[in-house]
Amino acid sequence: MHQDLEEALRKISRLEELEKMHRSAERSLRESEENYRRLFELAPLPIFVTSGDIILFANPAAARLVALPGPQSLQGRRVLDFIHPESVPQVTERREGLQENIGSEAPQIRQKWVRADGSIIDVEVNSTSFIYEGKKAIQVFARDITEEVRAHESLEVFRNLVDQTNDALFVVDPPTSRILDVNEKACTSLGYSREELIGLRIVDVEEIFAGLEDWLVHVQELRRTGTQIVQGRHRRKDGTSFPVEVSIKHIRRGPEEYMVGVARDMTERKELEQKLIRAKQDWEDVFDTITDMVTLHDADFNIVRANKAAEKVLGLPPLNISRAKCFEYYHGAECPPQGCPSCLCLLSGKPAQFEIYEPHLKMYIEIRAIPRFDDNGKVNGLIHIVRDITRRKAVEQELERYRIHLEERVRERTSELEELNRVLQHNISELESAEERARKYAAELERSNRELEQFAYIASHDLKEPLLTIATDLKLFERRYKGKLDPEGTELLADAFDGALRMQRLISELLAYSRVGTSAKLFGHTDFGKALAAALDNLRIQIERTGAHVTHESLPGLIADQVQIVQLFQNLIGNSIKFRRPEELPRIHISAAKRGGQWVFSVTDNGIGIPEEERDKIFELFRRAHKKEYPGTGIGLAICKKIVERHGGRIWAESQLGKGSVFYFTIPEKQVEP
Repeated sequence: MHQDLEEALRKISRLEELEKMHRSAERSLRESEENYRRLFELAPLPIFVTSGDIILFANPAAARLVALPGPQSLQGRRVLDFIHPESVPQVTERREGLQENIGSEAPQIRQKWVRADGSIIDVEVNSTSFIYEGKKAIQVFARDITEEVRAHESLEVFRNLVDQTNDALFVVDPPTSRILDVNEKACTSLGYSREELIGLRIVDVEEIFAGLEDWLVHVQELRRTGTQIVQGRHRRKDGTSFPVEVSIKHIRRGPEEYMVGVARDMTERKELEQKLIRAKQDWEDVFDTITDMVTLHDADFNIVRANKAAEKVLGLPPLNISRAKCFEYYHGAECPPQGCPSCLCLLSGKPAQFEIYEPHLKMYIEIRAIPRFDDNGKVNGLIHIVRDITRRKAVEQELERYRIHLEERVRERTSELEELNRVLQHNISELESAEERARKYAAELERSNRELEQFAYIASHDLKEPLLTIATDLKLFERRYKGKLDPEGTELLADAFDGALRMQRLISELLAYSRVGTSAKLFGHTDFGKALAAALDNLRIQIERTGAHVTHESLPGLIADQVQIVQLFQNLIGNSIKFRRPEELPRIHISAAKRGGQWVFSVTDNGIGIPEEERDKIFELFRRAHKKEYPGTGIGLAICKKIVERHGGRIWAESQLGKGSVFYFTIPEKQVEP
């Protein structure tokens, strides 16, 4: 019993020691976590802790890296929200590899990130995986290397530019003439690698320097002047050489100094100079072999250059000794003669050409004067070309004699043709008689149309008169018995009066419909924009009363009956205003587009629309899609159809009930008179 008690006491004591150790460990762990958190938050390096694609937490440096106000802004955000699309595959692959190997560390890589403000940065990333609160997590250390990357790229661009230039570049140590650096062109032009050239001296590749002493004399002069341009010859690795022009600059940076030389291969230029010399000689040879007299004049009529033919014919003195006035040698005159091509050319700056007989030279000559200009575009002389055309003139005179003979033969032949013409005139007379009969028929048809129009007008007038009498009597009846009729009688009287008015409108619109073809005007050029403006002016009161908003695009000019085009627009726009929705102001837009050989016009509105079953019938005479709600005769759209068909087009409508309608009509671009 005593032993059991001692054993129990020992166990209790052990438990108390373990409890103390556990509390001490927890306290140390909390202190360690607190220290880690302080280090984590104060660390200048951005740190992210992620699980899957979600950021668990991050330090303030991480928030600054992605342009967010604080670490709390990053919690719960997706990692890929900040990864540039081109780095997404790489990030996904690294994350999967780290999660499969907990405790592993991924190699350092570079990635492109997208900050919250949309800017793109380059980031150097180190990642390790671990278990955090029972979940697989990744700790990411990031460093912004954008400036380093840009600097490296700029350096690479500069190096590429230097290497891509067509001139060889050398950086030389002045006291020793050692080559410190070169570009790619220097290597290719001399046949050395960069490493080989950097080990040489400038006196090893430049033939104009006999040795180092000669180079040092040149260095002293360059230190004094700062820059020099020298003509030299560079020696290639294979022993051959080529001419160069070298621009050398002395540069001092504190105690250090450099010579920078830019050498241009002058081989092509030297060859070009030789070619120019040969070309000049070739030109001289050609110039002297031209059989025409060719002279070059300055602005004061002095002959400054002449070919052999001109020297021989004109007897010119040596032009390098004295100046010869062109008018003295060409015309034997003391001043330029009237109408002189050289004068005209110098004054106008345009080529001049004449053919004259020159007594001084005893020959017919063709003169061509071509102006020459200085760098400012001012005439400073001319090229004077003279050709002896005496033999050509003799041939022309012979041709003139042949021409006269030919004209005599033509007159004889003309007499024969006149006889044939009399026969043709007789036939033409017969055709004119037929045309006269056709004109009489057309006049008879026009008279018939006028009579038909007059009949329609008289008929409508005769119908209007009794209707007017009925309407007047009904109005008088209403006034006389106002208040004496029961409601039903009053309603019947109002219906009768409205019926009479509708009948009057119907007769008027029937007359308008019948006159579309009979009273139409001849087609002419019609500005559809002006026709639309006239229609809108006619509808001005309706537009202002309803608050309608009418817009239009640029409309073309076509061959049409302008009056009918105004009526066409007026009817379509008036319909759009009439059939408006009560809860919305009318909006109407007119446009036109060329399709093939015709123009398609459209009138679009936001009205009540047309039932689908009525869409193909609304252009029929007396057809009305909304009979009860809106007044009308059902003739307006029938008139539109008749006008469009008279112009060789067609008309149709598209509509959504309750949303609006679009009326289309076509007019051929090249209209033929009906």
